Amino acid sequence: MLYKTQSPPDIHTPTDIPSIATASETPRNVNRKLHPGKLHTARAKSQKLLSKATPTMVPAFGVATLCCLPILGSITSPNHDIIYHLSGSASALIVPALFNLLLVTLLLTLFLRLASSTPRTEAAAWIILLGAMPWIALKNISALYVLNLSRSLSLTVFAGCLASIATFSLLWKPARNPLYARARTIAAPVFGC
Repeated sequence: MLYKTQSPPDIHTPTDIPSIATASETPRNVNRKLHPGKLHTARAKSQKLLSKATPTMVPAFGVATLCCLPILGSITSPNHDIIYHLSGSASALIVPALFNLLLVTLLLTLFLRLASSTPRTEAAAWIILLGAMPWIALKNISALYVLNLSRSLSLTVFAGCLASIATFSLLWKPARNPLYARARTIAAPVFGC
């Protein structure tokens, strides 16, 4: 009868039993919870970083695509000669080409980010990119269409590109910075598409 009215001292009541912690309440995950204000600032920081990197990443990707066009063009050609005649997996051909494209993009992005420190170096970087494009385009066309260009034509175009790069770099003055900025705003979307 004593046990029906009183609980024995060694049996725990429901209030004495600790509650089972859920996975979100474990000490490991408690530290990972972000306060809504912190989440907003983290998102704002990532958007700010992305908005700073985009003006250099998009043109860098476009220029890298133009530079790697002979490699990418052979993979994406409508004939698919390389992929059909490959004895192994197609990823053995595609992965190195994409890695090459991403590596060139990263290097060009770093080049443009480092060059943006002063207006003169930024103008020189864009002059180099724009000045080298005719020679790169000539080499790409000859590689994609399997044309045998004469060495003298290739050297003439290369010399013309170097001369234009040197001329525009030496003629740069702070007063001409708006002209270079305008050329960059025209060239950036062209390289980015």
